Amino acid sequence: MNLLIFWVVSIFCVTAKISDKLGVPQVVSFSNKLVPKLLQSLLPGRENIVVAPFGLATNLAMVMEAVEKNLEDERAGPMLTSNNNVLKQALRHGFKALLEDFEQTKHDEEVVGSFNRAIIRSSSPLPPSYKEILEIFYMANITQGTHLSNSSDFVLELQSDAGIMSHWKDYQKMAVYTYLRHQSSAPFTTSKGDTVEVPMVPQFGTFRIGYLPRLKSQAVELLLEAPHVSLLLIMPDLREAIDEVLVKISNEKLSFLAKSLPAQECEVVLPQLVVVTNDIDLSPFLRLIGLSDLFASFNATDKHKQRKGMVAFIKQRAYFATSFISVNSVGSSGVSLGKRLKMNL
Repeated sequence: MNLLIFWVVSIFCVTAKISDKLGVPQVVSFSNKLVPKLLQSLLPGRENIVVAPFGLATNLAMVMEAVEKNLEDERAGPMLTSNNNVLKQALRHGFKALLEDFEQTKHDEEVVGSFNRAIIRSSSPLPPSYKEILEIFYMANITQGTHLSNSSDFVLELQSDAGIMSHWKDYQKMAVYTYLRHQSSAPFTTSKGDTVEVPMVPQFGTFRIGYLPRLKSQAVELLLEAPHVSLLLIMPDLREAIDEVLVKISNEKLSFLAKSLPAQECEVVLPQLVVVTNDIDLSPFLRLIGLSDLFASFNATDKHKQRKGMVAFIKQRAYFATSFISVNSVGSSGVSLGKRLKMNL
């Protein structure tokens, strides 16, 4: 069997008790809209990639709290512009509601959560109003870190960790099903044309599964024991069509794609895999979607003369793994803010 493309998208859903709270739909939409654009930008040249959109969305929201002027480029869309105070307030309250919900379930066996921290790399304190926003709405743990005495470029680091550690839904039934029917491995063709045998993870039950004509792709939603997360697997008809699918899916609402699929009893097998991406620089991607003014640039003759934005870089590490009984995914996004940080709060 040749798997032309195997694309796993984590759908960030919310429990009914908080789904109607102020700002939660905006946060979910903000995070999900980053997924296709991230993959479209970062996938070329890589055989496999995993990204953590919720961590990046949290990072960007905390950074945008400090933006002192409107962005010049409107390509990023209204979700990332700083002139809409109503939207900014909604995002604040949405992140607060979600993070409080995560806090209540952090000791559960099936964990879905996020943790934010701010590390001050300067003798100067944070502006009180900005510190209050980070602590109240983003529940950030603010600490005084080692002062970077050999550098005048950075004063504040923001980090957002988000992750899922969960069993598959009804994983207790896997042993019997595997013994009776499971295909232990399947041949896969790599981008170089080599064939490798890959262990397969079985799933059997009632899933939302079907064909998405607009994307020319098969899709299935897999459920987890964790209460408000599912996985949407999308496989285009043709390997060469991945770029077209990524462009089209940018106009789709990911949460609605799964809901549009009919529920039916079926068998799904997916590869047992581990994907790791280390220290991916997201700055080029964010510039591409219209956020160039967030980033610092330097005088060609004097590297210490900074102009424009406050952000030096945004990087991300992410991990995704599937096994017979569980799925784990963790991402960490980090931002370094420039020394000449000026707040308009």
